[in-house]
Amino acid sequence: MFPRFRPVTGLFLVLFVANISSAGPQVENLLIDQSTSAPATTSVNVTIDALTNRHSISTYVYGGAYPKDTPTISDGGLTVVRWGGNATSRYNWKTFTYNAANDWYFEDFGYSEIGDTDSAKYIQDVKGAGSNPLMTMVMLPWVAKGSGWSFSVSKYGAQCSTDPYNHDAGNGVNFLITHDIGLAQIPGANQHSIALKLLAAVE
Repeated sequence: MFPRFRPVTGLFLVLFVANISSAGPQVENLLIDQSTSAPATTSVNVTIDALTNRHSISTYVYGGAYPKDTPTISDGGLTVVRWGGNATSRYNWKTFTYNAANDWYFEDFGYSEIGDTDSAKYIQDVKGAGSNPLMTMVMLPWVAKGSGWSFSVSKYGAQCSTDPYNHDAGNGVNFLITHDIGLAQIPGANQHSIALKLLAAVE
């Protein structure tokens, strides 16, 4: 690598010069002023006219997520309505359910948006309200079952935590394992008990 040289400006450089004479070594302290005068300043005035070069922006800027119902879409002038979030990534479009995964003990719950549980009807209602749907497409190989939970205590045994309102729904971690390592947490756990296979849901 090449050495990096840094210029020295605006500093006093001190040089020590050694002179050899009959009186012995002597050191002279020389001060060299390398300071430079400050550059002249220039004032710049900028004027912004917000009324010039005006143009339309995309109407899709005025979107929203999880409106209460279709009248809310129309009244609010929402141009895009989003169907999305963690729950929709595990949404089962045949049973209209989603799996809460580790957010809440891998339990299955009914899903709804603007009062619609059916994603196809949601699209129809959003369009009927004069807006455009923005959908999350399920890409995971497993989706929610119609009901139930993934790690039953009666089936897999005691686990580190259970739903305080449903003591049979565990978190999938038994007392012998101290960290989350996926489906292998419960020895002998069958993936078919976790969720329906995506391909089976569309057959």
